Amino acid sequence: MGCMVNVQLNCARMVEERVKAGAKVLSDWIRRCRVAVGELRGETFVKLLEMLVDSVLLCGAEVWGSCGQLAPIEKIQLKAARIFLGVGRLHPKVSLLFELNTLPLKWEGMRRCIEFWVKVMRMGENRLLKQVMMQVME
Repeated sequence: MGCMVNVQLNCARMVEERVKAGAKVLSDWIRRCRVAVGELRGETFVKLLEMLVDSVLLCGAEVWGSCGQLAPIEKIQLKAARIFLGVGRLHPKVSLLFELNTLPLKWEGMRRCIEFWVKVMRMGENRLLKQVMMQVME
């Protein structure tokens, strides 16, 4: 998976790599179906966005989801919404997400990270993953 976390649990490089991969997937998807983008219904677009782009953006979110630098992840999501809705950069973020009936991806990344940490903390003391994570936290 290529997770790179430094001693301070800084995951900025990993987030940058996810953003690059997500932007590439989004541009490839839009290029392939430029003609049909306007013909997609909202639910169909959101499902395709989740399957094609969001899955790439959130790969490894269990590790880097607590990182404070998740704004670039949300930018890709908003870019896709702007393309689909045909609005400019000055259109408010909240209304874009409301129109598509979705939540910000950074929230999903944080949720996955929290669920992972809860799972790790419930593990037995002899589990290697828990020992490594606890040692990193010290």
